[in-house]
Amino acid sequence: MSSSLSDEDIARIHNLLGVFNQVVDQTLVSTGKIGLTQTTLNDAAQDAILHHQSFINKFIHQKSVDPYKIVSWYGFFLSKKADDPKKMILLIALKHMNDLLSKEPLHQKMSDAHIGHLYNMARLDGMEDEFAIGKNGVYSVFSSCVDYLRCYRDACLVTH
Repeated sequence: MSSSLSDEDIARIHNLLGVFNQVVDQTLVSTGKIGLTQTTLNDAAQDAILHHQSFINKFIHQKSVDPYKIVSWYGFFLSKKADDPKKMILLIALKHMNDLLSKEPLHQKMSDAHIGHLYNMARLDGMEDEFAIGKNGVYSVFSSCVDYLRCYRDACLVTH
C-alpha cells in the first residue's frame, strides 16, 4: 500500500512540530535544562517525516496527518539527538499527546500515573530491556485510546 505526503500534510506536520517545539522551549530550553540547536531540531523533524512516510507506505492509506504519530516519533528522535540524559523530551511528548487526547471525543485523557508509567517504559527504549516501549509502542497506546473514545462515542450516540 503506498501513499505519499502532500504539501498540505508536510505543512500540518511542521505546524505540529512547531507547537511541540514551543512546549519544549518553554519547559526545558529556556530554563537551561537542555540545549537544542536548529540542526538538531531539523534532523529530528526530518527523521520523523521519513519514519511517517515509511509507516504509511507499509501499513495504511493515510487520509490526514495523525498528530500522535508525529509527536511520538519526533519526541523520540529529538530526545535521542539532543543532550537529554533524563529523557525529559519524552515526558513532554507524552504529556503533549495526553493534552491532544483530552480534545478527542468525550474529552478524556490518561491519568498522570499512567503517563508516568509510559514514560518509565519509554526511557528504556534501546536498552534491551523487556519492559521498554519505543516510538511505535507509544504511538499505538495513544492511537488505541483515540479509537476507543471514538467507538464509545459512536456507540453512545446510536443507543441514546
